[in-house]
Amino acid sequence: MQMFTKIKHSSKGVVEIHWLTVPEDAPESIEHKLVSEDEPRKEYQKALQAFRGYVVTICELPEKWKETVDVISLSFSPQKKDEGRGLVVTAKRALGNGLTLVLNTPYLTEFGFHEGALKWPDYLDNLVQRANDEAKSYREGDRAQQILKAS
Repeated sequence: MQMFTKIKHSSKGVVEIHWLTVPEDAPESIEHKLVSEDEPRKEYQKALQAFRGYVVTICELPEKWKETVDVISLSFSPQKKDEGRGLVVTAKRALGNGLTLVLNTPYLTEFGFHEGALKWPDYLDNLVQRANDEAKSYREGDRAQQILKAS
């Protein structure tokens, strides 16, 4: 089994993807990390930006910020076996004074099984799946079209 733990696209153009491989017969998971400056497909960026509405809602931000918030990272943490994952979304927004506001959403879990854990909204399931699919595609070499030079 594999599980992404970080899906990121920084403002500097760096893509960072972390994932765990959990072998069925091994007691511990294997951590993997990919860092690349190769431009991702537009679908990768769209998958991250699809979380804008969630960030604005959960952080109780003004609705008009939905268009100006830039989602840069999804961080997942595995829960105990069969309890799903936890999620924190990191976003940023340029402020009028030249500074940048960086936000982390509250930690919510996929299923909300353990005490004190709040379940993420059902609509996030599709957004998370889409982001995972794009991260997998990027990891497998599916990137933005590169400029080909004629010989």
